[in-house]
Amino acid sequence: QGRQQRENNVGDLLLKWETNGNGWTNDLLLDSGRYKFSPSGAEPDLIQQNYEGTATIGGATGLQNKSQDQVTLRDDLTFSGLSWHGDHTVKVGVKYSDYSLDLLQNNNAIPSYSYNVAQPGGFTSPYRAVYSPLGTGIHVHDNQLGLYAQDDWDVTERLQLNLGLRWDYETNALDKDYVTPASQVAVLEYNGLQNNISDGHSRKPQKDQFQPRLGFSLDVSKDGDGSTTVFGGAGRYFSRTPYDWISQEPIHSQVPNYTFLFSPDGSVPGTIAWDPKYLTVAGLNQIISSSTAGFSNEIDTINNHTKAPYTDQFSVGIRQSLGDWTGSLTLSRVLGYRQFTWVWGNRVPGPGFNLINPPGAAVSYTVLTNAYKKTQSSSVLVAISKPYTTASGWGLDIAYTYQRARQNGNDNYSLDYADPSGYPRDYVGPKHNLVVSGQVHGPWDTRFSAIATYNSGAPYTYSMGYNGNDATGLIACDYNCAQVINGRYGRPYVNLDLAVSKEWRWGESQAFQVRFDVFNAFNRDVINGYSSNFYHFGNFATPDPTFGQTTSADPNQTRRFQIGARYSF
Repeated sequence: QGRQQRENNVGDLLLKWETNGNGWTNDLLLDSGRYKFSPSGAEPDLIQQNYEGTATIGGATGLQNKSQDQVTLRDDLTFSGLSWHGDHTVKVGVKYSDYSLDLLQNNNAIPSYSYNVAQPGGFTSPYRAVYSPLGTGIHVHDNQLGLYAQDDWDVTERLQLNLGLRWDYETNALDKDYVTPASQVAVLEYNGLQNNISDGHSRKPQKDQFQPRLGFSLDVSKDGDGSTTVFGGAGRYFSRTPYDWISQEPIHSQVPNYTFLFSPDGSVPGTIAWDPKYLTVAGLNQIISSSTAGFSNEIDTINNHTKAPYTDQFSVGIRQSLGDWTGSLTLSRVLGYRQFTWVWGNRVPGPGFNLINPPGAAVSYTVLTNAYKKTQSSSVLVAISKPYTTASGWGLDIAYTYQRARQNGNDNYSLDYADPSGYPRDYVGPKHNLVVSGQVHGPWDTRFSAIATYNSGAPYTYSMGYNGNDATGLIACDYNCAQVINGRYGRPYVNLDLAVSKEWRWGESQAFQVRFDVFNAFNRDVINGYSSNFYHFGNFATPDPTFGQTTSADPNQTRRFQIGARYSF
């Protein structure tokens, strides 16, 4: 992979004010923050060459400069001591956030050339290049409002019910002011994507994000002392589609993202005859200016009626106290709906890369549109806890989770099937997860803490082949490939975070704390890529010897240090 220069700046100011009265408590919180992310190629003049299944050499292709400024005001008001058929504690609250986002992105500022031995040019000449000549920026402003009410109702001395309702509203979840360029309208209409054409007034805020929640806890101990409690709950939770995905629509509408198809002599229909001069930015710009057949422009387009994703969550469990220790067993089920993913908008299912464009179109367009996918997860959580106390000077928490999670579709790009529902409903996420955290009192009234995490590794997608008509009988994807998502689990994840803090207190309620954190103390690579071709370049008689080997790690998860301070009054 090409080397990148990365600059991440995060700043945050949090102010909290708590007031109390006769039977009520109010918590007011003001949060103001800024985040900036700006990776770029360390060698901006060096092209990238991807020898598929073997190696990627050259420079990094991406250029980004993204920033987010936000101000959040939250107020939570709690009333206690209310009585009506039992005792009630009622909580009401409001949360308002103002977001301002500036996004500059060009994922293909440096040309990337792909080679494959199964293609006519083999490893001698590329069969494809991807390049975008310019970067562009967009500015988006969004407001988010959330209201909630909750009643913790002690029906009897043993039974408590938790009844709640939340409502969320967002003014600009889908870039409501976006106007589809006139040059794209004919392509979208020809492919039946009329609902994706926006005139700047086509996308309305969603007003029906009501989220009921119900919970209970029942003391089943012999003496009614709360030592054994059965609990459970159910609720709906709306979330938001990351704006980084939504922003692909205006970014691609302003700056073309070109794909060039090559063959050694141009004899393959729809390709350009390869010439070594095309292995440069100047060569690709020459193709663009000449309107030579064999390259396409990408359109990313959002359906105007896209709804917010949500999950329905259910849980039941039992909690047991024994002296200073508490143990619990919890069963959970989470069902996710309307999860965002990109799919092809004009690709013909079947072998080859055939696109549907209006007759006589001057440029071949590659269209991506959004669709929904579903997720589901079942888990068992076993937890043991001994809270930290000043008297003992230590605390310990141990939590083990066994999880089986599935999804139909891939990640935020589901491009192997015509619809996410075509994907096998295979597993995602690690099966086993263990978290051990502890705190201990240190010298000079310091406090040392650590969090150790282990999981058994997440499954990754791998390809069984590229030809659905071969004699092996493999089930092919719609787009001339065969995918198995849960065939192999990746490398286990092991991590240790350490921290030390010191607090000074004076007066009745004033305190100042400093804290030093070390994340990923062992500096272990967090693997996020594997060699995924089961067979050697699609030859079904020869397994690929590199299959399953790690190919990349997350550059943002190396060892990191953080210093923080907090003042409370």
